[in-house]
Amino acid sequence: MEEAPQDTGESLEEHTKTIRIVWDSPEELNTIYANNLAVSHAGNEFYLVFGELPMPLELGYDRMPDEVKVIPRVRIAVSKETMGGILEVLQDNYEKYKGSE
Repeated sequence: MEEAPQDTGESLEEHTKTIRIVWDSPEELNTIYANNLAVSHAGNEFYLVFGELPMPLELGYDRMPDEVKVIPRVRIAVSKETMGGILEVLQDNYEKYKGSE
């Protein structure tokens, strides 16, 4: 039977360590084209579904279909905390993009 850890009187801050997150660079990473997005949430998770809306080949008002279907390409589930971070990063990146035009 293991003994319970002893209280040394040290604060938790003395036992914290910063761990740097580094993105790996895989040689082959699939790029999926998406021109449509659906977002939903349930409980503590958000679901982002990226899809492709193909354009009709026929042009002309009388030949346009009544509906077109989005082809779902990928669904990503993230926590509410991660979703907040995604929103911040997207907003920051978009503002930088608009400033460089």
